[in-house]
Amino acid sequence: MRSEYRELYSTGAEFIVPVTTLIETANHIQQCRGKRRDAATRFVNMVVSAQRGDAPWVVQEVTWGGDFVAEMIAGAETGSSLLDHLASGRLGGGDMAIVVERNMFQRTRFYREVKIWTRDLELASYS
Repeated sequence: MRSEYRELYSTGAEFIVPVTTLIETANHIQQCRGKRRDAATRFVNMVVSAQRGDAPWVVQEVTWGGDFVAEMIAGAETGSSLLDHLASGRLGGGDMAIVVERNMFQRTRFYREVKIWTRDLELASYS
């Protein structure tokens, strides 16, 4: 993953971290076994670095209001509703929120292409 990141970064790719990703990552760290404090320290340091503008990525600013929720319930242009994704086990709530954040980001910026960079093949298929 690191080599792929370096390659993308060297081509001028910009990295925007959805707020949902921060929440999901923090939850995974809280649930992990082993050196949880070390992982939590690295994570918090990376978030603080992004907040200060020192990181090679920025955190997406998003409002989780009525429009956000309505798009999530409708399925965020995936072709299926939130209900269908949850019932089938294809995408969870966090995944759907990431897709919604990507859509909102793309609508408010002038980027030709906005992809979701993930190892999750189901989530990547909606990129």
